[in-house]
Parts: sequence; C-alpha cells; structure tokens
Amino acid sequence: PALARPSSWQTHKDSSRGGSGLGRSAAALVASAFISVSRPRARRSAALQADPKLGANQEAKQEFLALLQKRGRDCTDKEVIAAVESLATLSPTKDPATTGAFLDAEWRQVSKSTFPGELRDEVYTLGRLSFGLYEPLDMEWQIDKTLNPVRSASDSKDGERDYEFWIQLTCVDSRYPKFRGLMKNFGKCKPDPKNTSRLEVWFTGGSLAPAEDMDPSLLTEWKNTFGAAMAAKKPSLMSRLSNWAMKMMMGLQRPGSVADDGSMRYEMTKAPHGYTDILFMDEELRITKGNRGTIVVVDRDSITR
Repeated sequence: PALARPSSWQTHKDSSRGGSGLGRSAAALVASAFISVSRPRARRSAALQADPKLGANQEAKQEFLALLQKRGRDCTDKEVIAAVESLATLSPTKDPATTGAFLDAEWRQVSKSTFPGELRDEVYTLGRLSFGLYEPLDMEWQIDKTLNPVRSASDSKDGERDYEFWIQLTCVDSRYPKFRGLMKNFGKCKPDPKNTSRLEVWFTGGSLAPAEDMDPSLLTEWKNTFGAAMAAKKPSLMSRLSNWAMKMMMGLQRPGSVADDGSMRYEMTKAPHGYTDILFMDEELRITKGNRGTIVVVDRDSITR
C-alpha cells in the first residue's frame, strides 16, 4: 500500500505476465503470514518520563522507522534486517503470541509489499497479487494500503483469533477503467503451544470485490470485465489435474462466478498451516517473521505519519 503487503507467499515462475502455477500458488497462500488504535499521548509521555527504558525504546523505534523509510521500506535490505534484529532485543512484550486481546488491532503494513513480479513501485498483475486465483491475470493494479485485522473469533478455541489481510487496490492498467478493488484473505491464528512468540496461521478463503469508494457507475463494467475473463479461460489438461489435486489436498474451490455486487470468492477448507514469529510488539508497532523468512512491519498507531 503506499505502505504495503502482507507477507511471504512463495515466489513461483510463470511464463505469462501475471500467471501462476496453481499447485504452488495455492500452497503459497498459506505458506506464512503476510505478514489504528490510538493511545492517549499524555499517558504515554508520563510513562516515558517514569521509565527511561521506555524512552530508549521509543527512540530506537523511531530510528528504525526512519531507516526503513530511507531504505525504501524494504525488509530484505541488510541494514534493515540488522536493525530488526537489534530492535527485537528491546521488545517489551513477553510471550507476545499468548497476549490475547493485545494482539487485536487493524494493523497497517508499513513495510514494502513482497509479492513476486513487481512491475514498478507497488504495481503488480492480478495474477501475481492473487497467485492465479482471479482473472484477467495480466490486469495491472497498484497496492494503496494493506491492513491485517486481528480480532477475537466468535467460535474461538485454543486462543484462536481471526487473522485477515485486506489489500486496497487501484487499477492502473490503461486497457481498463479506473476500478477500485478490495482483496481480502480470511484466516485464523493461534498461539503455538511450544513457542510463546509464535502464531500458527492458516487461511480459509478470500474475496475480490469493488471497493466502497469505487465509482458506482463502473459496477456493470466491473462485472462484465471479470465475468468475460472467467468465461474465456480454457484450462489445459495439466491445469485441470492441478485444480483437482488442490481440491483434494486443500479443499480449494476457485472463484467460479461474479456475484451481483461484483464480488468473487474462493474457499480453502483443508489449508495447511504456516507460522509467523513475533519479533517485536508493543502498543504501537509489530514486527513479524514468517516461516519462509519474510519480515513484515505493521503499526496500529500514527507514529509513522
């Protein structure tokens, strides 16, 4: 998003501009976590005065965020990685994966997106953004913002929480109207019983729909565009075999139609589980590292604005 993305889905090779290999792409959806609630400033200032260590943490965070911005929000940068490792030693939250409601927020990603095949800054094909789940695969979109809502699940058990990624998008492809979209990926997380800094994560489905702020007059063209792309897709024998395998192994149901409101949905009823380690977390900032090594920085306050 201007500050973007969720996380460490697996890069895969494809000869098309926006394509994907469905077997690898579906597994990539659950490989790891892609990984604003304000607090009164007066209370925070008083706390900093009372505890010099908190003040040092604040200074270290600001230095880290300044470096992150300077290095293009790129968490693969060696300087940024070293700074993350240093900041992790100052994390004030003990056993962060077990802190329950303290995990909850509409976390906003401030590090750079890590989808494969970036065309230019925060611009990707729909195939890359969705790992081949939505057509047309080569339609170009810009990520405006990525949110990671975490909240208590209504059917919570074993500390389970809803763990989602919402990607706000603008179509920047000259072949199409200025569509605005919202891509959601729905999932769950729960504390790892053997590691109190680790969240087990798995995804159950998702959707792509017109954003609330899209021009309503574009809805018909949106439905026609995506409906025609679905109808034109002619799966090869290999892709049909891959679809069947993903359905058997992961319960993957690909989007099959465009609803009246323009939404398209997929489900994954037997998704494999990944994990994300919480390296740093306080009332403002969270830094995680997924099971494929991707570092993601998110905030729940206005400290970077």
